[in-house]
Amino acid sequence: MKKEHLEITLKIIVSLSAAFIVIYTFILIDIPEKFDKGYEIGLLLFNLSFSIISAFIFYLLIDFYPKQIRKKELLSSLEIYLSRIEETYNTILKNLDYNNLEIDTLTYKDCSKEDLKIVMSNTNPNFKTDVNTLTKQGLTISELINVQKGYVENQITELEKHINFLSTDLYKELVNLKAIDLTLIFRAGTIMLNRINSPNNDFGIFSDQFYDYIIKVRSIRNEWNNNLKN
Repeated sequence: MKKEHLEITLKIIVSLSAAFIVIYTFILIDIPEKFDKGYEIGLLLFNLSFSIISAFIFYLLIDFYPKQIRKKELLSSLEIYLSRIEETYNTILKNLDYNNLEIDTLTYKDCSKEDLKIVMSNTNPNFKTDVNTLTKQGLTISELINVQKGYVENQITELEKHINFLSTDLYKELVNLKAIDLTLIFRAGTIMLNRINSPNNDFGIFSDQFYDYIIKVRSIRNEWNNNLKN
């Protein structure tokens, strides 16, 4: 049984139990028996309903609310990993080639497919970014993507350690993002562009794949927000 169905069933049982307690206490208790053992059966159902209500209150106080508090506290601290994932794509977008373009630096939250296409078409695979390695050498776009991909995987791994606090949909989104090898896409693309001697050796033809990837990152944020509410 799915969690949603289980919660609905539990609410129905508790509501019926509460309703029976009220009806029995204020109405049925004063009505003469209509059949043999009617009083005993009514008392049995009353005690059963009372036990269900007591168990439900105990569950709320001992398990549900403390767990919700722990979940909110934990997710608040874990949100730094999601923010880091988002920032990796801002880093990639920031280091594309905007020279000679009348386009502001793109961010993962607000970039459009059209603007991304223009910027990537303006970016040569061998374009050196402003991001430096320990050797202080500039990275090509492919190398930068490879570095950021590893960083994203590390953040997702940290989130997966707390699977009990992640919804099924959020976990699936994280797994799907981790499974996509963005580095492989752009490395293979660079080789292909060089092989066919593409004009300007640009990345423009890969903008759709990159944009789809960014959409997946946005969906993770949406699922994260939903997870916080539930």
